[in-house]
Amino acid sequence: MEILYFGVLIFAALAGGKLAEKMGLSNVVGQLLAGIIVGPAMLNWVPSLHIIHVIGEYGVLLLMLNAGLETDVKQLKQNMKAATYAAVLGVVLPLVTFPILALMFGIQLQTAIFGESYLLQLLYQSPLRC
Repeated sequence: MEILYFGVLIFAALAGGKLAEKMGLSNVVGQLLAGIIVGPAMLNWVPSLHIIHVIGEYGVLLLMLNAGLETDVKQLKQNMKAATYAAVLGVVLPLVTFPILALMFGIQLQTAIFGESYLLQLLYQSPLRC
């Protein structure tokens, strides 16, 4: 039965990749979305199996390796200053403004700090998973 599930995943990934390319996106985006759609998160055509999780972890490893190999170091150096400002402001600005807003609205400081740490975790986890 697992071979049928792998077949469904492969077909969905290929179709999703082609569809994403036609829309001007990376084929990896389409493949990931196809996996989410046919997997247990949405349609549940492919149940959550241990072997699929193991293969998925290797897939993430290969995806990260591919992203590292495709990184243009010259372009990275050119954009380093802007990227550093964006990264610092993306963390420092919420860390400073959330407690101030919480105190203005009468929310306890501990609750605000917990909420902001949870929100920052969600914000920065999402791009890393793609």
